[in-house]
Amino acid sequence: MKVKSIGNARYFITFIDDKTGWTEVRFLKNKSEAWEKFKEVKDLLERQSGCKVKFLQSDRGGEYIGEKFDDYLKELGIQRRLTVKNTPEQNGIAERKNRTLLDITEVL
Repeated sequence: MKVKSIGNARYFITFIDDKTGWTEVRFLKNKSEAWEKFKEVKDLLERQSGCKVKFLQSDRGGEYIGEKFDDYLKELGIQRRLTVKNTPEQNGIAERKNRTLLDITEVL
């Protein structure tokens, strides 16, 4: 995001359920908050749907890679799917959703 949010967030992260298209957006002050936001959204989705998260697909951004994040996923049996470096088309749904969200915020 070019401008900080009211809560001083500089970044946002989107989580999209491939099956339903359900999208959750969280704002981040620092990219290091990504795994905490993932935990928050995972818990919400599992409570509301009654289904377990089985996969996490992401690019190879530093916010998604780390020992703490990896250990958490392994502990819960969540498989990680990482896209090939410099291939945003492998994350097409998320990339398109992010573009749409940014377009909307520019209008505001």
